[in-house]
Amino acid sequence: MTPGNSYPLLVEPKLVKLPADHVFHQHYWAQPSVEHLRMLMRRVVTAPEEAAAKGAAARRTMVERFSPRAVAQVVVGELRRIAREVEAADRNAAARETDILEGKRRVLEYEAGEGDRGDGPRDEL
Repeated sequence: MTPGNSYPLLVEPKLVKLPADHVFHQHYWAQPSVEHLRMLMRRVVTAPEEAAAKGAAARRTMVERFSPRAVAQVVVGELRRIAREVEAADRNAAARETDILEGKRRVLEYEAGEGDRGDGPRDEL
């Protein structure tokens, strides 16, 4: 909702707790401003052309941003982003595992007397 495609409604500053038997009982409700609503409703009655233009703009916004195709594009984009993150995490995990295995190999070589004991040139760690 924007002022160009709707009549955004002000809310009262104090939030209202939802009743205990409400499905979202742990949430709060933003109470609409009744005075502002009256003003907006009068505006719609006195400026029907403006209201019609806002309605047409709202429809365009819904078609452009919330049609099945538009939403599918957003979802596919997010899935691709997540896949890239998973691939990067897998690469990082594999690199860490390789580093760990290399460290273990060096420890075993050292313990077996085959590794560097500090009396000669050292491999780069």
